Amino acid sequence: MYLPPGNISAAAADSIDIPLLLNNPSPLSITLGLDSIDLTYTLNTDIVSPILFIPAIPGIRVGNIMTTRSSATFTLYFPQDFAFTGETNLGKLRSKLYVADSFETDIAFSGNGHTPPCASILTNSTIHFSLAIRCGDSMLSNLIKYGPSFSINSIVPNPARNAVQINIINHGNELKYEFYDALGNQKKNGILIGSSLQIDLSELSAGSYYFRLSGKHGMPITKKIIITK
Repeated sequence: MYLPPGNISAAAADSIDIPLLLNNPSPLSITLGLDSIDLTYTLNTDIVSPILFIPAIPGIRVGNIMTTRSSATFTLYFPQDFAFTGETNLGKLRSKLYVADSFETDIAFSGNGHTPPCASILTNSTIHFSLAIRCGDSMLSNLIKYGPSFSINSIVPNPARNAVQINIINHGNELKYEFYDALGNQKKNGILIGSSLQIDLSELSAGSYYFRLSGKHGMPITKKIIITK
C-alpha cells in the first residue's frame, strides 16, 4: 500500500487528489485479510489540507478525517471478501490548497492494519513526494484555514469620557495594541495577552480616535472610539 512517487504543481485554492495504491505482484487474486487500516498522511496542513477520502472500490468505507497542523489520519474499513490482483487503486485523498507560506512540502504515508487472527499482510509503507505551490502569504493562509485568531467583542462605553474597556476574544495570542488620534498620532500602545484591556482617556481631548489590534496570526482589527468631555 503506497503513494505513487511524483510531483504535483498547483496554485492556491486548487483541489488536488492524492491516490493510494495497493499492489499484488502475483498474477493470482489475493484476499487482503484486513478488517480495517489506520492511514496517516504526514504533511504541512498550512499548505494543503485534506478534505475527504474517496474510495475507488465499492464496499470500502471511510472514517472521519482527523487533521492537525502536520498530519491527517483516518480509517479505511474493508469488506470481508475484499480481494485484488495487480496494482489496484484504493481511492484518493482530496485536498484543498491554501495560500502558502512556503513553496513546497513533502507528503508521507503510513498505515497500521487491523487483521483477524492468523491473517497478516505488510501494511506499513512510507513514500514522499513534493508539492510545489506558487506564491503565498502566511497571514492570509492562517486566516483562511483557522479563521480569526482574535477579535474585539465589545468596547464599553463608546462614546467614552475618562476610560474605556475593550473586551477581546483571544485564543492564546500575544497581541499588540495601538491607540491613535484622528491625525494618525499614536497616543498609547502596549502588549496584551489576556482578554480585556482598560485604557485611561483622562488626558485626551474630545474627538475621534482609533484602536488597532494586531498579532502574529490573524488580520489586524481597527475600531473607532469617540471621546466626549
